[in-house]
Amino acid sequence: MISFLLYLVGAGVLFAVGYFTARLVFDLSEQRSMAVGAALPVIYGAGRLIWLKLGLPTPFSDYDRWRSKDHRDYWS
Repeated sequence: MISFLLYLVGAGVLFAVGYFTARLVFDLSEQRSMAVGAALPVIYGAGRLIWLKLGLPTPFSDYDRWRSKDHRDYWS
């Protein structure tokens, strides 16, 4: 549940960045700025899924690989 809420917050931040950049920097209309703001989280999500599908490294996979090589337990 918490991770889903974090995804929603992240999507909201991406929307806001896209909207306000299109509105204030590129001086687009409000309707076009909304479209840019809505497209940014979708593009990011699709890119993330493609990245994972290709098996490219993520911070979690790098941590797991490091833990498998280093058998010391730092957290106990």
